[in-house]
Amino acid sequence: MWLMRQAGRYLPEYRAVREKYRLEEMFFTPELAAEITLMPIKRFGFDAAILFSDITVVAKALGLDLVFREGPVITGHIQSFDLKPLEPIFQAMRLVKQQSPVPVIGFCGGPYTVATYFETMSDELIDRLTDVSIEYVRGQIAAGADVIQIFDSWANQLEGPDFEKYSLQPLRKIIKAVNKPVIVFMRGSARRAEQIGQLGCAISIDSGCPLADIRKRVALPLQGNLDPEILLSPTLVPHATRTLLDTMGSDPAFVLNLGHGILPNTPLDSVYALLEVVNNYSVRT
Repeated sequence: MWLMRQAGRYLPEYRAVREKYRLEEMFFTPELAAEITLMPIKRFGFDAAILFSDITVVAKALGLDLVFREGPVITGHIQSFDLKPLEPIFQAMRLVKQQSPVPVIGFCGGPYTVATYFETMSDELIDRLTDVSIEYVRGQIAAGADVIQIFDSWANQLEGPDFEKYSLQPLRKIIKAVNKPVIVFMRGSARRAEQIGQLGCAISIDSGCPLADIRKRVALPLQGNLDPEILLSPTLVPHATRTLLDTMGSDPAFVLNLGHGILPNTPLDSVYALLEVVNNYSVRT
């Protein structure tokens, strides 16, 4: 098990660092990014670390300016891509890999999802983002990433032929270009699990749909789908976790995770309660 956004605002040690540095500094200072990546591993002993970064950093490889206010703000004109601005992220991956006792997950955004943060959307932009994403994840793999997760979070906005053209086709191209296991996440993944499964990847399933139903239709690794809001109340965690484990605990291709990222106001006690159930359940079975 691991949790999406596990190296984030719910951790007091993360907040202490955040008080001293801007997000850009944290993402592009290898030592800081590596330290934050490993915080939840040191505290909770999760089974995987995921690199502390952001899906929009590839904008810098296209010669664009990137700052973080309430969210990422991308400005400038696209140029020929150059991976040099992303070297601090590759160095952070190397540092994490040297120190981590568990496998390390690299990631990128789905080209359509990253494109939603640009001022304009176009076929050319999707193609450019697909190409740069391939080189970006290859760089992470060369630096030590064991797995890649692709966050095509906003692909749920697409329907029919547009979903195939702007989400599945770019994802297919990225997955074929890398030599490591790939997990794909998007909102609404439960209803599109069979389509995503055509990519031959592991599927991260959002909350609200019984995983047992998806398992009947999809013979691929599944990740998810505990509701992040349940973790807002430590008393709700044990029952919800046991229910999920009773359904999927014996499945040989299941990774326990949340249906989306852990919420910033999640109590630490909830995460400890989750771990206690999982660890005891593993012993019991």
